[in-house]
Amino acid sequence: MASPYLKAALLTLAIALLGFYFISQLDAMRANELRASIDDLTTQTDTERALFLYSQVMGDSPEELCKYVSGTAKDRADRAYALSEKIRYYEQSNVLNSDYDRLRNQY
Repeated sequence: MASPYLKAALLTLAIALLGFYFISQLDAMRANELRASIDDLTTQTDTERALFLYSQVMGDSPEELCKYVSGTAKDRADRAYALSEKIRYYEQSNVLNSDYDRLRNQY
């Protein structure tokens, strides 16, 4: 029969490994969430840039375009600020994942 100390050490090791696994999964989930938010923001920016270029080439009504762009610009700025705050918070609570530096630089 194994000693109780050996059993306790193996149980402690198993619990610690399980904890590290769950923490790494949580960090990976957060990094994926941030990547998706950055991609959405980039897509919206590219869409607005294409719309602006389209209006320059085709000469649509600039009044309607300005209303749309000014409305989406404020929304994009608010989302960008919220995203930067989320990146900073996740970076501070980061344990195992180093993706946050890369995401911050990409942002």
